[in-house]
Amino acid sequence: IAWFQRISQLSIKNLFIIGWLCPGILTAISAIIWSKKYTTRTNCWLNISQAPYWPSMIPIAICTGFQFILILTTFIVSDAPVSLTEGQYKRAK
Repeated sequence: IAWFQRISQLSIKNLFIIGWLCPGILTAISAIIWSKKYTTRTNCWLNISQAPYWPSMIPIAICTGFQFILILTTFIVSDAPVSLTEGQYKRAK
């Protein structure tokens, strides 16, 4: 629970920057490295038959896995019995 208290101290702006910037940087780097193999005319824009497909999918898979872990942790923590003093309960209310 102390971990969640530290996370809540981060601002939403910083979390959005991290959440959008990290996958964006990885995708941009892979697009620069494989610029000639990155696009295709048959699909929307991403060529899924070449190697650049995986550098785009890896950040998505990592973010999805992290979200799954957070949801699972939330369910586990919510099942744990919470013991608050009356003062803590009133302050939380």
